[in-house]
Amino acid sequence: LAPAEWSHFERHQPLGDQPAARHTPPHADREHEAQYAQLKSRWAERMLAALHKHYPQTEGRVVAVDISTPLTIENYLRSGKGAAIGLDVTPARFVDEDEVAALDMRGPV
Repeated sequence: LAPAEWSHFERHQPLGDQPAARHTPPHADREHEAQYAQLKSRWAERMLAALHKHYPQTEGRVVAVDISTPLTIENYLRSGKGAAIGLDVTPARFVDEDEVAALDMRGPV
């Protein structure tokens, strides 16, 4: 989970009014589909780089990457500009050492 500004993705909203999805939605028509795919690919590269920086033993071991954007969340929840669900996504959440330690999910790789 990484915080992302709605403005990074806003121009890639699907064309027309789309019903909220309960399951994997059909492919949404977008005016700039290739650019949206490139944007998601760049996010995947950034997330993998961060993963490998902090957990170098994962290098070469990631089998699949799935990138959801605020548009994905908006498609399922209609939460208003793709607001994240569950955890409170604020800078303090990611820098509070006690909280990070409590949520640590380390395991053997």
